[in-house]
Amino acid sequence: MRVKGWKISIVLGLLLLAAALYLWGHNRWESNRAGEASAEVLAALKVEITSPAPVPTPTINPEYAASPTPEPVRETEKQEEVEPSPSPEMATQEIQGYDYIAVLYIPVLELELPVMDQWDYTRLTVAPCRYTGSIYSNDLVIAGHAYEPHFWPLHYLSVGDEVFLTDMGGNRLRYSVSEIQTLEDTAIGDMVNSGYDLTLFTCTNNGIARLAVRCSRG
Repeated sequence: MRVKGWKISIVLGLLLLAAALYLWGHNRWESNRAGEASAEVLAALKVEITSPAPVPTPTINPEYAASPTPEPVRETEKQEEVEPSPSPEMATQEIQGYDYIAVLYIPVLELELPVMDQWDYTRLTVAPCRYTGSIYSNDLVIAGHAYEPHFWPLHYLSVGDEVFLTDMGGNRLRYSVSEIQTLEDTAIGDMVNSGYDLTLFTCTNNGIARLAVRCSRG
């Protein structure tokens, strides 16, 4: 009986080891596939992103071309230039059937990723996704899987590190990491109502909680 029990223990141990190896291999394969998918999208997205339109050069009416040069306008008479406010609705670019709103770049991690417009678990296997909010309303929350090519490197960020977002119009916004938090996976309200301009979040090491990187503009 002892010999039989010993053999059963060995078989069970080998089965558990095989299951662990399979799980590790599957996760590694899924991570690599996600990295390849996001890299392909990023390359296509960079081609599509346009720079902000240049200010057009005014056309001179030939009727007035020979007129004397007018006196310069006094400083007090100049109209104040007002920078146009962008629409809270972020522009999108479709790549391979999905809409994207931005490119995320974190220099210290040498990490550059596309950001999808909407999230679900299928989309998250391709790229990080907008969870809620917008760049323009300063409440954007971006979710990403803890794949090594995606948001796993967020664990190595520190307060003060730079983060950049480029929208589909080529406008680049700079942020800096202000706080790094660990939240329960059920703390959705705390995740989205933080008061920060940008939040990046992913799973913690054990996959139970959520790592939230809070960022501020400027």
